[in-house]
Amino acid sequence: MPDPKTTAALSKSEAREALDHERDAILADISDDQSERWRTGHHYANILEQNLAVLAGHKSAVEFVNLELAPKAKAISKSGLLLYARVARAFDEPTTTKYGTSALDKLLTLRALLDLKEPPANLATFRVRTLDKQGKPVERPFPECSVAELSAAIRLLKAPPPEHLDKDAVAAAKSLQAVVDMKLGEDSPFEVKLEQRGRQLYLNFRLIPIERLEEVLKACLGQS
Repeated sequence: MPDPKTTAALSKSEAREALDHERDAILADISDDQSERWRTGHHYANILEQNLAVLAGHKSAVEFVNLELAPKAKAISKSGLLLYARVARAFDEPTTTKYGTSALDKLLTLRALLDLKEPPANLATFRVRTLDKQGKPVERPFPECSVAELSAAIRLLKAPPPEHLDKDAVAAAKSLQAVVDMKLGEDSPFEVKLEQRGRQLYLNFRLIPIERLEEVLKACLGQS
């Protein structure tokens, strides 16, 4: 496969050949097996990082998925491919097989919200602040957390704006968060922060996944 550093020098035919290789590998690996999910993510990450879809003639990677992957496999979705790619970029295949793509993707969201530069070095001892069955905060090692508990941990970190601030501003911040959460999912790292500096209130958008920027902008503008 081409080195990502030299991908820009690929001709359209070379990019098409490389894209065909990754596409065929994805179609061969589609299943619920965690190891195969990792391999699917690895191949889709190659497509994104090397910009193969565009170099081969598509307008975007999304168009490639819609035209060349989705019609051949009903189980394929853009959101699923992005999830697998995120996990494959951050973790190796044995780790993914052990913990699962869903749990590891939520761990990546926690990493972003906690401002950690890298995933925890030791997943077995990394502690997550989540909620117990009674809704009370509790800390548990990552391997002992269910996917639902990891989602609860994300919601804890994405706290709503302080109620003592201007009511209209608080309502606007909550509304924007809800609108984008409907598009990206509540477990996305995207966060709306309302901050007061002196007498001025600022609305900050934080942790927008770059590959989903267009979706965020359309959601904020009320476009489908």
